[in-house]
Amino acid sequence: MRKPDDFENELNQLIQDIHFHKFDTVTGRPPPDYSKLWFPTPETCTDLSGLSPLQREIYDQILQLQRCEKMNPKTNLQDRQEFLKKFAWETCVLSADEKLKLEELLVEYHDVFAKHRFDVGITQN
Repeated sequence: MRKPDDFENELNQLIQDIHFHKFDTVTGRPPPDYSKLWFPTPETCTDLSGLSPLQREIYDQILQLQRCEKMNPKTNLQDRQEFLKKFAWETCVLSADEKLKLEELLVEYHDVFAKHRFDVGITQN
């Protein structure tokens, strides 16, 4: 939309240099070059000593998520125990037999749970 009374702004739009990086007016810094951002992953980072605390936290979270992704309670007994440990059975009203059947169903359909929190989701209706 043209604004004839804002000649200076229109002129600036026409003659912008494509190599000019606009600075953030709040911080006075240019915006990040997203093509050069690097986040440490187990595949790309071999030396953890040079990581900042934030980069180390990102790295550790990625490792934890990768472990959760590889978890298979159907075939691995330790993964099964880890998976079923996420469910609170202390106040359960099911019999022991019903609990075993429910555990089998949970393991059978373990892939429907969010890997990082082992939840399906909660509605408040």
